[in-house]
Amino acid sequence: MSILIWDFDNTLAYRDGMWTKSLYEVLKRNDFIVSEDDIRPHFQDGFPWHRHKEVHKDYFNGLSWWEYVNTIILNALLKIGIEKQSAIELTRQFKDEYLDISKWYLFEDTVRTLEKSISEEYSNYILSNHTPELIDIIEGLGIQKYFKKIISSAVVGYEKPNKLIFEEVSKHFEKDLKVYMIGDSYSADIQGALNYGFEAILVRQENKANYKNYSSNLDGIWEFI
Repeated sequence: MSILIWDFDNTLAYRDGMWTKSLYEVLKRNDFIVSEDDIRPHFQDGFPWHRHKEVHKDYFNGLSWWEYVNTIILNALLKIGIEKQSAIELTRQFKDEYLDISKWYLFEDTVRTLEKSISEEYSNYILSNHTPELIDIIEGLGIQKYFKKIISSAVVGYEKPNKLIFEEVSKHFEKDLKVYMIGDSYSADIQGALNYGFEAILVRQENKANYKNYSSNLDGIWEFI
């Protein structure tokens, strides 16, 4: 038996627009005329995944995950010229917008790949730089039954490619098993896994690193397992 560790965003599923578009939708719904290009520069730094070398508790200063992230959202709104009281209210609306399950979709090859993994007796895990509500999204998409464990960075307190998060998932299976990380990020998924001693398969995104184990979709991963 081998272990398959899956990234989530842009590997198994995708959202109709991520952080920038989510804030844009909140602004649009509240009749603010702002473009995604106005927002995007303010989301290039500060999020937990931008500080993957650190542990959350070392810089959250006692805040919860969403409380910390909301400081980034509020700051972005202020920088694009939204008045403070309005910015506070818009920030409150962001979480529900981002987590709206109607905006999340599975890739067309996700279910058949997971079905094949189960039929061939692989054990599946999810390891994602994500929100505390990752498991709720996965349940909403109907694929939770395929996984033995779902780990979100927001819950454990560190981000890929930090070795601590790979150490966290490795607590859930025997150490002598063959382990493959499957994901779309060369830096977070591939380098993080390789540095920890796992095998890794890059999927979906353009293979700019010319990485040897690459497939443009999930159907091609079996060549490397």
